Amino acid sequence: MLKIPTTLHGTQELEAKILRVDPLMLQRRLEAAGAILDGHFDIQEQRYFPTPQMREEQLSMRLRKLWDGNEDRVELVLKRKHDPRYVPGYESLGPCIKSRTEYELDLQNTVGCECRFALMKLILEACGVEPRDHITTTRTRYSRGEIRYEIERILSSEERKSPLPAPFLEIEGPTPLAIAEAARAIGYPASALSALTKRDLIEQCAAEGS
Repeated sequence: MLKIPTTLHGTQELEAKILRVDPLMLQRRLEAAGAILDGHFDIQEQRYFPTPQMREEQLSMRLRKLWDGNEDRVELVLKRKHDPRYVPGYESLGPCIKSRTEYELDLQNTVGCECRFALMKLILEACGVEPRDHITTTRTRYSRGEIRYEIERILSSEERKSPLPAPFLEIEGPTPLAIAEAARAIGYPASALSALTKRDLIEQCAAEGS
């Protein structure tokens, strides 16, 4: 049985999406609200089918490469899924805040970003982990206090060629209420928040286009 050691402390991740946004309008709103631009990123993300042991523990795995225009970063991420959370005072909306525990490993000390990404991909597949989908996205990140805003566009998915989801905003914060307040600060009500995952959006878009 796969068990995460108690000495291994992950990061609690609470986030929600706002779907079908206008990126340029949203950037103006964020800047007007005092959010600070952290950067623009091109991202490659290799996702994997969970093993039976991973499914038992509600775990998923992905390998990411992020390019910010100056340098690449490669990270291996293990995520544990938790039940979606409600926003206090907005329970009638249903659970709209995605909840995960994230275990992230930065891959360093191997010459060349492409080498790090390709080598870890090879190691995972040699260990029997089966590739599921390769997704490329662009991301523009802003921050305001403890809140992180990310405007994201899915450019391609090996699993689904087209159509692809419209741009969306992801808001990450310390509590569900803080996320709802962060959405309101840029003109969105709590009812606009969604706990859908990126994969949910791709599958939903495929169903609508079929």
